[in-house]
Amino acid sequence: MRTLIDIPDETLERIKLRTKEQGISRAEYVRRALKTSLASDEATAQKPDINQFFGLWADRTAEDSDLPLDGLEYQLKLRSEWDREWD
Repeated sequence: MRTLIDIPDETLERIKLRTKEQGISRAEYVRRALKTSLASDEATAQKPDINQFFGLWADRTAEDSDLPLDGLEYQLKLRSEWDREWD
């Protein structure tokens, strides 16, 4: 498909340099750039939004789990497993 687009002169000069370095036509350069841009958009779209997980366990209570609610208590419980009998 053919299409017309307006490209600023300074951008066109940069494209001209790149195409000369790579030994490709301007059309091929634009096709590759569009393909890369679309692939990037798709990769971004597939990443889950971290905000959907924020506060996921906010409503949990001690009855829901054997883990203590207090972070320090949990840390001390884990570290107690590291104690050796001969210490």
